[in-house]
Amino acid sequence: MPGRSLCQFPAHLHAFCVSPYTVNFNLKNKAVILKNKPAIPWDKTLIPKDKAAIPKDKTLILKDKTLIPKDKTLIPWNKAAIPPNKRYRAVCPPENLYQEEFFMSSYIPTKEADFLDWSANLITVSKANIAEWNLPEAQLAAIETLHNEAKALHEKCKTAAYTRLDMQAKNEKLKALKKDEEVFVRNNLQNNDAMTDNGRAALRIPIYDRNPTPHPGLSTVPYMKVLTPLPRIIEIRFRVGNAARWGKPEYAHGLECCWIIAESPPAKIEDLLHSEFSTRTPLKLAFDEDQRGKRIYFAARWENGTVKKGPWSDIFSAVIP
Repeated sequence: MPGRSLCQFPAHLHAFCVSPYTVNFNLKNKAVILKNKPAIPWDKTLIPKDKAAIPKDKTLILKDKTLIPKDKTLIPWNKAAIPPNKRYRAVCPPENLYQEEFFMSSYIPTKEADFLDWSANLITVSKANIAEWNLPEAQLAAIETLHNEAKALHEKCKTAAYTRLDMQAKNEKLKALKKDEEVFVRNNLQNNDAMTDNGRAALRIPIYDRNPTPHPGLSTVPYMKVLTPLPRIIEIRFRVGNAARWGKPEYAHGLECCWIIAESPPAKIEDLLHSEFSTRTPLKLAFDEDQRGKRIYFAARWENGTVKKGPWSDIFSAVIP
């Protein structure tokens, strides 16, 4: 049928009549036909010249002709696609894309709103116990001032009136506040003898176990066996008592062995002038050629990771091969 003007089309078809080309409407196959262009089905969206038909669940980026799913946000051409749970503002530089400062401390919340709430609680509880915990009043007042400035900028950046300078100032204030509060917690709260675990829980800071786990096994002495696999080499294998396998016990960091080359047995442990340490069996001792045939005296004990030591074994001896 002949071409019709825009006013002759039904109202719901006016959106399709945006092309500079002559438009025909075919009632038989229910398709809008551009002059010298293929028909576009009803489940497709009319798009500019030289573009392919796009399903309605897709969005067209005109620059590189890329289809973006509807669950993604359409953003400027030089930016990457952002998931729906993130927000993009064109005035933000790339480093501030998500407007969040991700803190590394394990006990400080990562999101800005949660961090400011944690900071307010820290200030409130500390001020209420400033005398009992002997806290520095001037340092706490400076932290409170910085907190109020950061909170004001955070609220401003939630509105449409904020600027790029506001965003940068907010991030700087939050970073400075986080650093100052970490130092305040470490120097005045975490190791404060006047505080209790209930106080630390009220401040929402970590509660560490200050009672080290005892190592009852340090009361035992190592069982040792001497091997001479090569000339000038002595190997001392060690284990716990009658254990099935050679090696240190799980509560020990390693074996300390003191030794000396002498013609007669030493009278006490302090006479063993040389010391060696091994975290795995066997402990190897190497000697010079002129020391072959001489007798070495040695004793050993367990040592744990906190440098606590067990009792010494008896003094044993062996001949250097």
